[in-house]
Amino acid sequence: MQRRAQSILRALQPRADALLTPALVLDLAAIEHNVAAMATFAGSGRWRPHIKTYKHPAVVRALLEAGVTAFKCATVDELELALHAAESTPIDVLVAYPLHAGAVAAAARLAAAH
Repeated sequence: MQRRAQSILRALQPRADALLTPALVLDLAAIEHNVAAMATFAGSGRWRPHIKTYKHPAVVRALLEAGVTAFKCATVDELELALHAAESTPIDVLVAYPLHAGAVAAAARLAAAH
């Protein structure tokens, strides 16, 4: 793990002056490895990851590439992230938190548009 962190820091070094902090830095190789391991363990058809744990379109796309098409979210923003990241790929998103009437209407509009 230490070597991986050092490798990431070296890769960021040429861009350090332009990097605004705090910054989110994703190790896509590690993400893809972890997604593949979890898909193997749980089965991509049975796994419904919760978007609140990662909130990034690159992770949604990595999950889709691993065959995951079912997700959970708690907010309209997380729903929107999933639907936009999936683009035209059909996905199943469970809103796992009660929404107020305005949020339900926004979620319905997003679902209809997708």
